[in-house]
Amino acid sequence: MRTALVRVSPRRGPGLMLFASSGELLSVNDDARAWLDELAGTAAQRDAFGIPLPMVVVSTLIRARAVAEERDHGRARARIQSRATGRWLVCHASCMRDANGTIGNTALVIEPAHASEIAPIITQAYSLSPREQQITQLIARGVGTADIADELLLSTHTVRDYVKAIFEKVGVSSRGELVAKLLAEHYAPIHLDPEGIDRVGE
Repeated sequence: MRTALVRVSPRRGPGLMLFASSGELLSVNDDARAWLDELAGTAAQRDAFGIPLPMVVVSTLIRARAVAEERDHGRARARIQSRATGRWLVCHASCMRDANGTIGNTALVIEPAHASEIAPIITQAYSLSPREQQITQLIARGVGTADIADELLLSTHTVRDYVKAIFEKVGVSSRGELVAKLLAEHYAPIHLDPEGIDRVGE
């Protein structure tokens, strides 16, 4: 039984939140409130603003602090799928420093994930090989055949063979259809930028 997806405005901008070093929420914009309300179906705790904070937000904050204190490496970045709309969101955070270099507040952003970030998750559902997944991610970013060949040190003929195999596994006949199927059918039509799909298919 498929869960009905809730359609929301695609015009919503990045959600911005500012946290004190103690983890207390200091300020939040309206877009962040809307994103968090959308994610409220996930396990969440409420802060002093009465806003639900999903565990993905809390864990991203903790990692940002660990990275700033050099107890961890990489980026404080996580993906989460909204149960309300089916769309994928990305949550990323970074610690700021005071004038004396001391770690201060943490800025956190919640926004829709880019196609290239979601492609690795979705392509696993079609049993694509690691190389096919690489090529699918590049296609999702709008990279052409020749550039894919250069980046992966393959011949253009080999890349075309891989693309043909990908099309067969996913059941499509063009790059535009591939991106549309991987994205639209698996999380939400509101994620798609029709102009971007046209560019990918060129």
